[in-house]
Amino acid sequence: FSPQCLLHAYLAVDDVQRAMVHGLDGAKYVDKLAAEPEPRDESNPAIRFRGETDRVYLGSSRESQPLTLRPSGSRLDCHAVLLDAADTITAEFDADVVVWNPHVDKAARMGDFDDDGWTKMCCLEPGVVAADRPSVDTNGSLVLSQTISPEL
Repeated sequence: FSPQCLLHAYLAVDDVQRAMVHGLDGAKYVDKLAAEPEPRDESNPAIRFRGETDRVYLGSSRESQPLTLRPSGSRLDCHAVLLDAADTITAEFDADVVVWNPHVDKAARMGDFDDDGWTKMCCLEPGVVAADRPSVDTNGSLVLSQTISPEL
């Protein structure tokens, strides 16, 4: 089977409009808010939050490197492996990454979200969600993990 999963990391920031995500330049992404959600190439060295943001960066197209969130100084390492029935690693791959922030209008429509809560957070969510995601063999496992640490 081909599971979909995300690790929902809501990261605190002082001001999301000053926040920048580094480490995704050159990757392909799908903008979930676009009328035609076709894969595009990320040409910016830093992702900025200038409005509602909902993008899936395809793990199969991104460099194997940690993501950094500045100026907060957070580092996010994403790990994904497939295991066989004997728990032996059969494949390692770069996780997809969802970059999300609801911004003003969507935050106001969300019942479980403070109207101004969007200003103090952003989501960097490693996972397996793209159409080209790997399959898990019978009796096998998918292991998805993330390490969040201060940027050194």
